[in-house]
Amino acid sequence: MSIDLQNSIEEAGLDPKVFVIAPPFLGAVRFTAGSLRAQGFQVGFEPLPTNPHHGEVWGNFTTGKKKWLQKNAEMFVDPKS
Repeated sequence: MSIDLQNSIEEAGLDPKVFVIAPPFLGAVRFTAGSLRAQGFQVGFEPLPTNPHHGEVWGNFTTGKKKWLQKNAEMFVDPKS
């Protein structure tokens, strides 16, 4: 799962909410790395040439874990705002 790393964005002096609204914008949710790791996922940096704050979540995205992600996703930037 592709992610942007909030701590990395903030350490670069950028506003993470502005950072994630580039088109196409569908909204943004957030999870803590600890909560993802507690579900057995691995979380880490995976910088891209166009995004040094890019990361990845690796693991087995079973139906149960997908449901957990949907249930525990915290709205970060609402697409309606």
